[in-house]
Amino acid sequence: MKFTKLVNIGSIIIFVLSLSTWIFLATDYSKINKVSVKGVMAEVNSNNPQTIKSDNEESILNSHSVLEQVTISDFNKNKVVTKQETVITPIKKENIGKTYVRAKAAIAIDVNSGKILHSQNPDKRLPIASLTKMMTALVTIDNIKNLKDEIITVDQEVCRTPTSKIGCPSSTYCISDTLKLGEKVRADDLLKAMLVNSTNDAAVALGKHIAGSQENFAKLMNKKAKEIGLKNTHFCNPSGLDKDGQEGQCYSSARDVAKISVYALKNEKYKQLWDIFKIKERWFDSVDGKIKHKYVTTNAVFDTMKNCVGAKTGFTYEAGKTLMMIASHPKDKNIKVVSVILNDPYRFNDVQKLFDWIFENYSWGKITMDNSSELVEKNKLSSGTNL
Repeated sequence: MKFTKLVNIGSIIIFVLSLSTWIFLATDYSKINKVSVKGVMAEVNSNNPQTIKSDNEESILNSHSVLEQVTISDFNKNKVVTKQETVITPIKKENIGKTYVRAKAAIAIDVNSGKILHSQNPDKRLPIASLTKMMTALVTIDNIKNLKDEIITVDQEVCRTPTSKIGCPSSTYCISDTLKLGEKVRADDLLKAMLVNSTNDAAVALGKHIAGSQENFAKLMNKKAKEIGLKNTHFCNPSGLDKDGQEGQCYSSARDVAKISVYALKNEKYKQLWDIFKIKERWFDSVDGKIKHKYVTTNAVFDTMKNCVGAKTGFTYEAGKTLMMIASHPKDKNIKVVSVILNDPYRFNDVQKLFDWIFENYSWGKITMDNSSELVEKNKLSSGTNL
């Protein structure tokens, strides 16, 4: 009899404790804010002073702050998994619509997370003009170990390349000597002139020196495109100039150009590209010192947009005006966004408005997420990483 009473009392105690536990969990859960990133759910306790703040508060977290009390839930299996790494990701503020740029195609992507912040026809195949030279630069660095010591001899094909050219930004405007037949120049100077001043003769000279012909160099470019994972790109030459009779055969997309740019930014091997984009103007000499050349940047906002990390311009009659630009957040240089605009006569005006809209309407915060690539790939969200 006494034993039965003890059992009943024990059962009541267990029931009360269980009920209390569930009430505590339910109360605590009600204080949790959920943020979806890369297909996983990060639940951030709102009592933590280091959580992501609301729209009317400072949205950029201190670079050293780390979220605590974070769990990750698998959407498909509805189970909690162990946290693995903390990442910074953009989160769109509530009740914010979309924006628009006057381009045939455009995209803006957060460099760190890969999250798409804006897109218009991102996979549409279009000519990209001199944005092609971003890939030319990658292939050049891949194939020339020491750019400063590599000497290139200028041939007739290089001299006949249409503007813009070294020394002549346009057919009616020259600022120094152009490249001369038989002149010897350093590969490093050609690479800088190609990226800063978008010179076509420099691109042709580099391509022919490496592969023997523009066509063979284009094969190396397309091979590299495949390595990076570009799906809507086919290069025809190192300069991006339109080729008669090949209309529609030489193309890329806003997304693919963004991929090239992010790849170059994240890979230490190509770090020098972003140092080159900081050059406003420069003189260089032929190897024998007898001929002097000058190149100037085509970045129209070089002096006014202080958070610009780098910009590559392009223009042909077929492609229209194109632009790739990477900008850092005004309050945190570690946060970078790449924007690509194709065929937009107002490209610089539109890209600045796009960056302003993004930095105003997105908040960046640290969240902890599972680093299992299988889980992340399986649970991608339509609004999440899709680069």
